[in-house]
Amino acid sequence: MEEIRIKAIRKPNSEDLNSLLDWLCSVFDLELTQKDIFKELAKTSIRGRGITSKELNMKLSIPRSTIIYQLNRMIDYGFVIKKGRRYFLRNGSLKNTIEEMNEIIYRQIDYMLKIAEKIDNMVVYYGREKRRKY
Repeated sequence: MEEIRIKAIRKPNSEDLNSLLDWLCSVFDLELTQKDIFKELAKTSIRGRGITSKELNMKLSIPRSTIIYQLNRMIDYGFVIKKGRRYFLRNGSLKNTIEEMNEIIYRQIDYMLKIAEKIDNMVVYYGREKRRKY
């Protein structure tokens, strides 16, 4: 997984489908082209269909090479998987995908906390050693 970017964005004023998807795309800090692709991908994945790069090209009028590039980036981010020629959200639904991302983030933060504690302890230990020498 390349990276997961999350921005703190105010909740949307409207709760229609497009407003909610726009908000989620903003939270994930997706670029304009990625937003359009992600919205279509989410809609088709939740229905269990997935979508091909050709279908995205026809629907969005974005060059297919750009679509494939952005889909590959979203695969690196951990949002998307590819099955055959079709692309899907990682776990079939937005909720499941975000829950898995939450677990990944939690594990990483837990590891960071352990490393931070080791560093804190090393600094304290080395500080004591230095004082003893003088």
